[in-house]
Amino acid sequence: AFSDEEKSEIKEYQFLTLKPILYILNTDGKTPSLNLELKHLAMNLKFQEEISELSPEEKEELKTESKLDQLILNCYNVLDLITFYTVAGLKETRAWTLKRGLEASEAAGVVHSDFKEKFIRAEVIPWQKLAQVESWVKARELGWLKTVGREYIVQNGDVIEFKI
Repeated sequence: AFSDEEKSEIKEYQFLTLKPILYILNTDGKTPSLNLELKHLAMNLKFQEEISELSPEEKEELKTESKLDQLILNCYNVLDLITFYTVAGLKETRAWTLKRGLEASEAAGVVHSDFKEKFIRAEVIPWQKLAQVESWVKARELGWLKTVGREYIVQNGDVIEFKI
């Protein structure tokens, strides 16, 4: 294994062996669980295709769920990604993907390239807290919004309003 310093030195070569890998095992659904040391997800892909075509009512009747959400979460974990949300006025919320550990100014740049340079500050709240009050205005009244600067490390699930 390479140290962080060694990884940064050879990063420009983009060796395939250094890329994160998630193995998807196409099983028949009857195969016993495998105890592998690898990052993997076992799923019956034929069955997943079939249930993707079902209506929500049919899925509920069969008491079955797609593993596609689990696949997406595993991909996010392997790639070290998080999701943050932005609010535009009081009507629109949008989800964005960001590499874990990046600062608020970098997140602003994901939303719009000008935002990174013009970033002044941001108001942040975890989505779970915002869901409790269902209103940005109410969250502000309760003092739940945190004002942060450029160096704030964005957390998975943050809802952010950028001030530029």
